[in-house]
Amino acid sequence: MHCWGFNARLADPEAFTLGLSVDYLAMIIVGGLGSLTGPLLGSLFVTPAAGSHSTCAESFGIASLLSALREFTFGLLIIVFLIFEPRGLSALFGKLMFQRDARNRKKSQLT
Repeated sequence: MHCWGFNARLADPEAFTLGLSVDYLAMIIVGGLGSLTGPLLGSLFVTPAAGSHSTCAESFGIASLLSALREFTFGLLIIVFLIFEPRGLSALFGKLMFQRDARNRKKSQLT
């Protein structure tokens, strides 16, 4: 989808829907706004979530509610990340790496 305009030799505004805009916004906010790796982590998180969301909706037979439910889910995800982890997954990943390094340094000092 990212190279669609290049491959089709046409960039049509109708191809870029509100759903796609919400996906991109969720990728940026969930990943983290203040770093280069944030949106990359966000895309690695949001893209499979979107696929699993549509698979679950189809398996439960609620595919007609898929678009509204999908927008609600990603909106809720954006709100949760803005409230509880405003710097996104990149900051959360950095905290986890720092804690792991601190534990490793502590273990090396004990031995």
